[in-house]
Amino acid sequence: MSFFKNALLFVAISMPFVWCIGQTKLYVHPQAEDYVNTTNTIAILPFQVTMELRPKERERISEEELKEMELETAVSIQKSMYSWFLTRKKRGKFSKEIQDPNRTNNLLKDAGIDRQKLSEIDFVKLGEILEVECVISGVFSAVKPTSVGVGIASWVFLGGSTTTSKTTANINFNDTRQGDLTVNYYKALRSGVVKDKDDLINVLMRKITRRIPYTK
Repeated sequence: MSFFKNALLFVAISMPFVWCIGQTKLYVHPQAEDYVNTTNTIAILPFQVTMELRPKERERISEEELKEMELETAVSIQKSMYSWFLTRKKRGKFSKEIQDPNRTNNLLKDAGIDRQKLSEIDFVKLGEILEVECVISGVFSAVKPTSVGVGIASWVFLGGSTTTSKTTANINFNDTRQGDLTVNYYKALRSGVVKDKDDLINVLMRKITRRIPYTK
C-alpha cells in the first residue's frame, strides 16, 4: 500500500466530511407492507463503490490500490449501516433481525461469490445463500473531489463533495422470495459537514425511516 493511499485513508478517518442534501427520489412497492410483514431477517450486502479522482491524484495510485480503496469503503459502509439498524432496534424502532455483516460476507465467500460481481447474482439465490427474506444493496459514487485534503476526505467514505464534485447514494431493499424491489432510495449529496461515515449513514437513513415500511 502506497504512502499516498495511506494518507488518503488517514485523512478519511480523521477529518470531517463535506456534504449537503441534494436531489432525493424514493420508490416504495405498492405491496411493500405485505413483504415486510413476512420478513424476519435482513442482510446488508457490501455496497458497490466507484471513485473517480482528478488526473493528478489518479496518477499517484495504481488501479489495484484504487480498487482496494473502493472495496474497503464498501465494507465500511456496510458495517456502518448495520450499526445504524442495531441502534434503531435497541430503541424499539426496528423489529426485524439484521444479519451480522461478517456472517453475510463469509457466506458469500463460502458460496464462491465475488463481492465485485454481486449485481450479477439473482436476489432469490442470494436469499437462499444468506437465509434471509430481504437484502439491502446499494451504489455509492463520487466524481472529481477537489483536493487531497477535505475533498478526498469527504469522498473516500462518501461523506460528500465540494461544489465541483458529485456524490450519489442509491439504496435498494429487495425481497428474496420473489426478487422484487420493495424500496429504492436515491440521494445526491453536495457540500456541508458531518462527523464521520456513521453520521453520513444516519443522515441518509433518517430521511426515509418514516416513509418506508421496514423502519416504521
